Amino acid sequence: MKFKKIATIILSCGIGAAGVADAITGRVVNSTSNGLANTKVWLKNNPSISDSTDNDGKFSLELPGTGIISSHATSKQNSFFNVHNNRIMFSLPATQVVTLDLFDIEGKRVASLFSGTAGPDMIFVDLNTTNAPLASGMYVLKCTGHTVNATIQLNNSSGNFMLTKSDLAEKSAMSKFAAVSGPDSLIVLRMGYEIKKIALTNVAAQEVPAITLNLRTYKLQPTINVKQNRSIEVHLPSDYKDLYVLPVLYLLHGGGEDRTAWRTKGNLVNTLNSFQGRDKMQAMIIVTPDAGGNNGYGNYGKNADPFYTDLTVDIRKYVESNYKADTSRFGRAISGFSMGAMQTHNLTLFYPELFGYSYPICGGLYKSGGFNEAKMRADVASGAIDTSRVHQLKAYKLHSNETDIAWTDTRDFEKFLGSLNIRHTYDFTSYSEAGHTFSYCNAVFQHYSDEIFK
Repeated sequence: MKFKKIATIILSCGIGAAGVADAITGRVVNSTSNGLANTKVWLKNNPSISDSTDNDGKFSLELPGTGIISSHATSKQNSFFNVHNNRIMFSLPATQVVTLDLFDIEGKRVASLFSGTAGPDMIFVDLNTTNAPLASGMYVLKCTGHTVNATIQLNNSSGNFMLTKSDLAEKSAMSKFAAVSGPDSLIVLRMGYEIKKIALTNVAAQEVPAITLNLRTYKLQPTINVKQNRSIEVHLPSDYKDLYVLPVLYLLHGGGEDRTAWRTKGNLVNTLNSFQGRDKMQAMIIVTPDAGGNNGYGNYGKNADPFYTDLTVDIRKYVESNYKADTSRFGRAISGFSMGAMQTHNLTLFYPELFGYSYPICGGLYKSGGFNEAKMRADVASGAIDTSRVHQLKAYKLHSNETDIAWTDTRDFEKFLGSLNIRHTYDFTSYSEAGHTFSYCNAVFQHYSDEIFK
């Protein structure tokens, strides 16, 4: 009886039966006027009023208290959601792949809680797994899938999340809507495309003219000297000023090169602005620092290379203080080529608490100064390498190919990681470009850009 009562409460928070009522409708298209599916659309001042476009790019934002549902949505009357002891419990009438995200009241995503298959069996998700403690206040939980697009309001009171009851949730939504029922902005966001903000003079039923989204591009910013011998180049997305907090990818160059190598030899900007599949790439800040020019370059150990401290302290703090950078662990990624791959391995193993993704390219650690297997085994045994934190990375993926001069080093180090039971993956595909080249790096970059920061 207890579960039945809870289910009734939860379902009354969902979208009601279809009917004729007020909604903001429209269509999102690309530069060739084709509809863009799976585009997120919401009101800036009312983030709980949201929708995702259908296969033709159409959306319909239900205005509170009207009892309408999107023309392409499905009723959620058989879905179940509850929150108890900071655990989300939910089940769906039909098995499907869904995502469960948590947003603050301003519409910023603060946590990606679940991505996978859900159905009639109960799924449990821990709200305590967010990267940092969340401030008290109202939050919006969104569950999105093929036949579900549920939005549930939560209240966080000093770290204790509670589901807002149905009658209170409805009144709260209506009063909030009434309070801001003047001007607002329609936020339109799709992976790989520039974010768009459409000014609305009044929040009322209306048909918005077709919204065209352009693919995101990247632009080099002026060089910045963070400290002696540590200048950085920063590449920002074309819609940077309109975006919220962004994750950061640190790209490290090879031996005998500097911060410009990824741009001049790797043609980074043109690669970012032209490769096929960039519509799947998460917007990010890309930082290429001067990583060499010092004793101990690429050496093995937490403090063996001065660059490790310069990056994790000085450069990181500069970037996170001067750009709209995500300061959480899973908002940072590290990748490096050749000698930069050695540095990437060291930063991943000795500073795992700072990074959520790692992609070393063309290099292991057998050529790293001061490295030997016995020393690394001892570091694992002593906890100097915290394998539990390394295993929390969403990706630690090695890349090389059989025509790479660092092939043996990379392949053997991958096997050694396996012997230590250090969780990782590898991709030794040649692609269309192989060898120890930036062309190969670009091919690798295009592949991992499809998964990074997702």
